[in-house]
Amino acid sequence: MRSGLKTVGTLAPKYQSDRQLVDYVAAHVTDDPHQFGIWQYTAVNYVLLVGIVEKVTGQSYEALFKQAYIDRLHLKQTVMAYHLRPTMNYASGYNVQGQNSYASQQLTSLDQMHAELGTGQVYMSALDFYRATRSLMTGDLLGGTRAQLYRPGQPNLFYDAGFYQNVPGFLRANGSGYGYMTTMQLSRNGRDAVVILGNVQGRSRAGIIALAGQLRQQFLQAK
Repeated sequence: MRSGLKTVGTLAPKYQSDRQLVDYVAAHVTDDPHQFGIWQYTAVNYVLLVGIVEKVTGQSYEALFKQAYIDRLHLKQTVMAYHLRPTMNYASGYNVQGQNSYASQQLTSLDQMHAELGTGQVYMSALDFYRATRSLMTGDLLGGTRAQLYRPGQPNLFYDAGFYQNVPGFLRANGSGYGYMTTMQLSRNGRDAVVILGNVQGRSRAGIIALAGQLRQQFLQAK
């Protein structure tokens, strides 16, 4: 997230293939040299990385994700967004509109879902999300150690390897899109976690993060 690369929002061309999408994004990316080395979350970094991984491995991101997460961790409530079906049991996403949170259902096209390549294409239950995140954070998923993934000796580090590091003893992750807003706080040993999966996007992110912190404190006091 220090590449200096960015795009104007999420680029969602008419989807034909991952390669076509990556080429389209690469053709519309801008490079800001003043931002190089400065942390700034931009999804284009993930899209381009997926393009590189697919080219090197000769496999699709979906196939690689299935092998690494769904098959290896035996996840039962995880699916790519563009494979959702009306018969599946999942909550619809909504956007805040005035005083009524549920006045505007978020309708997301297949092109938009495919455009979130490597960033927001996966629907998970809270339990699957916890198991996947824990396995990644501890190093178990990649067959390494936590020290190989995260830089040691930097307690004040703000963001590293997908997690915000500024919660004492815990890692924090957030996400939003499709009318959903999610936050997680995960202990550094992976044993304790608070996961909030909300289906209303546009509410105060700070408020949801604060709620997760309160639940974490209550949980620790009750242990």
